[in-house]
Amino acid sequence: MTSGVRRIAVIGNSHIGALKNAWKQLGDEYPGVQLTFFGAIAAEMSSLRAEGRCLVPDSESVRVSMRKTSEGQGRIPLDQFDEIIVVAMDFSIRRLLQVFRTHRFLGLEGAEKGAFWVSRQVFRLAMRDALENSVAMQTIAKIRSIDAGKPVTLVPQPFGRVPAEVVVNDETVGFGMSSADAVVLRAMFDDVCRELAAQAGVLLHPQAEDTVYRLIWTQERFGAQKANVNGGPVLKEDDTEHMGAEYGVSVLRSFLAPAPA
Repeated sequence: MTSGVRRIAVIGNSHIGALKNAWKQLGDEYPGVQLTFFGAIAAEMSSLRAEGRCLVPDSESVRVSMRKTSEGQGRIPLDQFDEIIVVAMDFSIRRLLQVFRTHRFLGLEGAEKGAFWVSRQVFRLAMRDALENSVAMQTIAKIRSIDAGKPVTLVPQPFGRVPAEVVVNDETVGFGMSSADAVVLRAMFDDVCRELAAQAGVLLHPQAEDTVYRLIWTQERFGAQKANVNGGPVLKEDDTEHMGAEYGVSVLRSFLAPAPA
């Protein structure tokens, strides 16, 4: 840390919009903290590569996007930051839901509804592989190739909000997943996230439980009207994936809170 200022780079996809909009509200409360946001949509940050002590995009569109989000920087000079926050970029519970769409393991209440039965270990491994190969984890590996000791925090993609066509009631949380199975599968997801974070030598900053609805969703009130990577309106009126500034406030306040004595 230089001159008492905590300099933090936030690297992510469109989901950094919630944090960036939140920082516009919170920045004055943290005069000793400086956040710089580097982002591009979807999986475009996969174009980052290590060059010297920097992460540099191979894509001109990513370079342009990063300049917009960071207010001028087209590369990420790691030595200029004390900490890195890696946000979303496919590190998401959606990976579990994608496996669950067609596969089940014995022991789940709804095992008979799966098109394919696999062992619990295979189900877990399929989810783990998808998370391990996310752009988020690839980005962390690139950071580690430059600086093995840089403090890095991984903030998973927020759970989506319930789409209008998904039925949630006392028996199901949606997608044919029973409430009882949701407990089992959410615990599996959390365990895999912790495992991958520990393996990469980073701090996991999971979604706060007071923002969660029925284990796998985000409460509706945290939704966004303006959430994309440049702080502008999202493309779809029915977007249930992006969160607004209130969600970003939750993430940043908990991240910036003083460590317990």
